Amino acid sequence: MNLASKKNGFTLIEILIALSIISLLTGILVSSFNSNVALRSKAMSIISTSEIIISSLQDIHRSTGVPNTVVNVEFPLANNSSLDVLVYGEDFVKSGYKNAYIDSATPLIRNQLRVIQEPDAGVSSGLYQISKATVEVRASVSTDGKVGDIYFSRLTKELIQEISEIKNQEFSPAGNSSGSFIYGNTSSGSAFAAFPFDPRPSDRN
Repeated sequence: MNLASKKNGFTLIEILIALSIISLLTGILVSSFNSNVALRSKAMSIISTSEIIISSLQDIHRSTGVPNTVVNVEFPLANNSSLDVLVYGEDFVKSGYKNAYIDSATPLIRNQLRVIQEPDAGVSSGLYQISKATVEVRASVSTDGKVGDIYFSRLTKELIQEISEIKNQEFSPAGNSSGSFIYGNTSSGSAFAAFPFDPRPSDRN
């Protein structure tokens, strides 16, 4: 009769292998969680910045009674955009040009945006960036009749999907051209997002 009893429990090697697997899985989960948090933060920044820009443009209209166009003509002067006014103020960009607009520099907007290139008064508009996306104010591509867009380019599809989720809007890989958040793909392979708005709101807004 064999009196040798079978050993119970785990060997040291088995324990080390199990700990290694647990450590690896934990690292993957933590990395995934951090990536999701960063993605949500970028999406929230883009949404918040678009809302600040829209509100500021509408305030300009309420204060002056002068419609603000959203292409690079006549607001506040040729070849400068409304976004330049919001970031730097009218005095910085007008330099002897039309002065029908109030000094409307918005520090909160400048704090949100990274300035890539300063505007040159009457010559060129500035270049701005947030969360690695280039932002501009431009004529709307919306099919809902909105006049302007806060337009973000160089976005990832993952970021677009995150913004859609925050906006409670169903995401479509093919893009969306209506509503308060429109998006699509660019020829370069990246994606764009735009927030349509009316720069001439009624008093009810």
